[in-house]
Amino acid sequence: MPAPGRLIQTGHHPFFVEIAVTTDNIAEFNVIVLRAIAILYKAHPVPVSLAADQLTIPLAKRGEEDYVERMEVVQGTLRWLQDNGFVKGTLDTNITFAPMLSAQLRAFAYRIVSAKEPNAVNQTLGEAVVNAALQPGSREETVVSELVVRRLLGA
Repeated sequence: MPAPGRLIQTGHHPFFVEIAVTTDNIAEFNVIVLRAIAILYKAHPVPVSLAADQLTIPLAKRGEEDYVERMEVVQGTLRWLQDNGFVKGTLDTNITFAPMLSAQLRAFAYRIVSAKEPNAVNQTLGEAVVNAALQPGSREETVVSELVVRRLLGA
């Protein structure tokens, strides 16, 4: 039986695996997207590596109770960004919690984040993302992380 506040998901055939996911994984997903986009936007057009230690705050540390779950959210988020065409890079899924190497915003994502954002005063969405990422745990980070995910999804 999962701990309170946990949701059990099952994998697909041929192996059925139970994975515990924290109930606030969507909020953490949004913040990881924000932090990844901030790093890539600041580095554009230079490819960079995206590692979990850049994307989790506070830093997820081996041995902590939620370490594996947090790392799975980071890995899943990087894969989602790649699979949905927002980020180009090499993500080795054969290595547990591997960084994404040579990561770069794709043109589609760069167009979205380089556009002026009506909800941000005289800023592009990318600038608002970078500023919010500099304030980990703040309301601004939460609000802008939700905004960037909505913009990437076309809302």
